Amino acid sequence: MSIAFDRGAILSGLETTRAALPRAYAPGQELAPHIDRVDLVACGSANRAMLGIQYWLERYFPAEFMALDPPRLTERTLVLLASKSGTTPETVAAAHFLKRRPCRVVAFSQYGEKPLAQAVPRHLLIRDTSESFAAMSMLMQALIGGLMAGKEGWLLGEKLLASLDALPVAMCDAAEQNEARAAADAVTYAAMTASTMSPRCDGAGRRPLSRTGCASCIRGGYARRR
Repeated sequence: MSIAFDRGAILSGLETTRAALPRAYAPGQELAPHIDRVDLVACGSANRAMLGIQYWLERYFPAEFMALDPPRLTERTLVLLASKSGTTPETVAAAHFLKRRPCRVVAFSQYGEKPLAQAVPRHLLIRDTSESFAAMSMLMQALIGGLMAGKEGWLLGEKLLASLDALPVAMCDAAEQNEARAAADAVTYAAMTASTMSPRCDGAGRRPLSRTGCASCIRGGYARRR
C-alpha cells in the first residue's frame, strides 16, 4: 500500500471509541425531550464528519429540525462542536460564544484538557487514534441515534450501536481486500505490458510500438547515418 496499513494499531486506536458508544448514545436520549433543532459547528475534517449527521437529520426529521444558519439559539437548540485537536481557534471561539446562549452544547475532541473540552459543559473524547475522522463520526452517530430514538421513537438504535461497534473491523477488512485487489491488478498489468512490448532493439534504432528510436543506437550514430 502507498500508506502503511497497521490493522492492530487501527483497531486498538478505536477501542476507546467503541467503548464510548453507549455513553454517546445515552445523552442523545436524555436531551431528546428538550431539543427541537440541532446546529453543527466545525472546521476541516471534523466538518466533513458532520455531513453524515446532517444527512440523518434531514432524512429522519422535518427539515426545520436541522439549521446551518440558525435564527436563534434557544434552550431547545442542541449545538454540536467538533475539533480533533481541541484547539481549532474558530471552534473554540464558538464554544465561548455559546456560553452566553441558553442552548445545549456537546463537543467532540481528542483530549479533555484542551480548550474546546474545557469550554463546554459536556464533551465526548476519541483519545489517541490515527483514525480520528472515523472515531469522531462514530460518536456523533451514536449521539444523534440516541436523540432520534428519544425524540421520534426511532427503532434502529440497537442496530446502530452494533453496526458502529463492528465498524473498525469492517474498515480493516475492506482495506486489506482493496490491497489484495490492487496487488492482483498490478500483476495483471505487468503481464499485459510484458506481452505487448519488447525491451530489445531491432538493431535499426527502432523499438516495437515506438517511433522514437532506441536511445543506445541514437547515441551510436545510427540516427545520424539515416
